[in-house]
This record gives sequence, C-alpha cells and structure tokens, in this order.
Amino acid sequence: MIFVTVGSVMPFNRLIETMDRWAAARPEVKVFAQIGGGDEPHHMRWARSVTPAEFADLVAKSTIIVAHAGMGSIISAAEAGKTIVILPRFASLKEHTTDHQVHTAKRFMDRPGIHVAMSDNELPEAIDAAMSSVGAAHQLLPRTAPDAFVARIRAVLLSGASARQSNQS
Repeated sequence: MIFVTVGSVMPFNRLIETMDRWAAARPEVKVFAQIGGGDEPHHMRWARSVTPAEFADLVAKSTIIVAHAGMGSIISAAEAGKTIVILPRFASLKEHTTDHQVHTAKRFMDRPGIHVAMSDNELPEAIDAAMSSVGAAHQLLPRTAPDAFVARIRAVLLSGASARQSNQS
C-alpha cells in the first residue's frame, strides 16, 4: 500500500491530483491519501485528516510513503524504515510561504531510500523507482550525528563552560 500525506498544515492539490492520476493508471496498487483541506481524489481512498495513531498505522502498513517535503514526513519514514518519495511545495505556486521544502528536497536528493520529484511530472517516475527499490537494505537517516557536527557542538559547550568559569573567578 502507498500512503500519501500532505501534512497537517495546508492542502497540497498538486500532489493529490498527480497521485490520483497515477492511481487511476495503476488500479492494482492500493493507495490511501491524507488530503487535508484540498480537493477530493477519485481513484484512491482518502481522509482529510488522520489521528496520530492512524498515521502511525498507515506508515507501518505502507510499502512506500509519498509526501510533501516536510521534515515530519521524512523523519516518520526514516524511523519506520520506509522508502519515501517527496515532492516539495513551491512558494511561487502559493503552496507555501517560503521555498524551504525545495531546499529540504535538494538536501535529501542523494539519500538511499528517499526519492525526490522536483516537479509533478517527475513524480510517477520517482514512485516507480521507489517501488523497484522496496526491500533494498538502506538506512534513510544515520542513527547518530556526524563526528564533525558532534565536535562543533562539544566545542561550543566547552567554550561556554570555560566562559562561565572565568566569570565566576
């Protein structure tokens, strides 16, 4: 089953309309979409919203997640070990107030298990690629921070501790 989510904040008609066309062309694939306040699809099951428990259940039952490029969706997929296809919202299309999702999508573009479609025209191909990679061993996100990042955090924390000790002397 493919689980499609637009997140909880705003509708994303471009994603839902593209997925609805994809589902119409592949009736053998079960698709469930959480559509928010957007237009209703005709070729897949849907709900406007789901509870956190329903969301977790849909993620667990899915083979692929298709979502906006929100970090909540990406992290949910990573934690569940699910392949995800992301399509970012664009500020120029009035889908969001900024292009932060475009930057997020570009950042995750080369990660195993994360397939990025930068346009709705690329979405069907990204889904097909994701479907062919299901079951491949990959870790979406590392379990620990990179050593260089940990070293930077450690340096900041230690410099703060040194500054506090100097002020107390």
